[in-house]
Amino acid sequence: MVLFNDENIVGGTFPNGEKYYRAIDVATVNYFELIFESNEDIFNLLLYKKYIDDNFPYNSTPELSIPFLPYCQSDREIKADDCIHIFSFKYFAQLINSANFKAVYCCDPHSRVAAAAIDRLMIKYFYPMEIVHKNYDLLCYPDMGAYGKYREIFNNPCVYGNKKRDLTTGKILSYEILADKADIEGKRILIYDDLIMGGRSFKECAKALRALGAASVDLYVTHIMPIAEDFCKTYKEFGIENFYSANTLKQPFFVPPKDQIRKF
Repeated sequence: MVLFNDENIVGGTFPNGEKYYRAIDVATVNYFELIFESNEDIFNLLLYKKYIDDNFPYNSTPELSIPFLPYCQSDREIKADDCIHIFSFKYFAQLINSANFKAVYCCDPHSRVAAAAIDRLMIKYFYPMEIVHKNYDLLCYPDMGAYGKYREIFNNPCVYGNKKRDLTTGKILSYEILADKADIEGKRILIYDDLIMGGRSFKECAKALRALGAASVDLYVTHIMPIAEDFCKTYKEFGIENFYSANTLKQPFFVPPKDQIRKF
């Protein structure tokens, strides 16, 4: 979905599936918001930005908010067994840069490459108040990638996990917490990461923390993907007591805990 000045730019759909677009009033300050649902949103955004540029050249250049920044998982070329996965994010970033937004805002991008690839990018990392109010003893990052990113942002005591994944299938082959039992036993722990797909990493992480004697395990992720619906309904079965999220993609199946006091 693409909003311009808080209004949906799509007016409807023709019988052949093409969209038609609404002429929305411009203002002195204009802005787009892209709530990523499919690649069609990217096309709609760029088409409408071109319309604004052509018809309102003397108004201020719009800003763009993309709470979830797509294609960050393809932040490099990956050589798999059956093919080579191209550096998709590089070309997505070039498309956004070509539209020449005044500024681009995103939340907790999956890759640190984002800051270098997108012009005038402003990144926000959520630091839930629950971390302060619940007095967690440790943050746990589910893999080394998350640890490398967040240890430079947050200053909390932390541990992290290590997983071996099949890059072709995505299947997790093995998982362990890189900490001693004494580091975990009796501690209140918050698993922290940027996004959730099927949730297998968090299931394995919670299971490993519980095996090491964690007193409690909660979870926070910024972005919830549609494929995570089953996990969102069953996470307690895997030893996770509370599941917090900014829910930037506004998934209707996510029900936040009653004590999620900060609204994003």
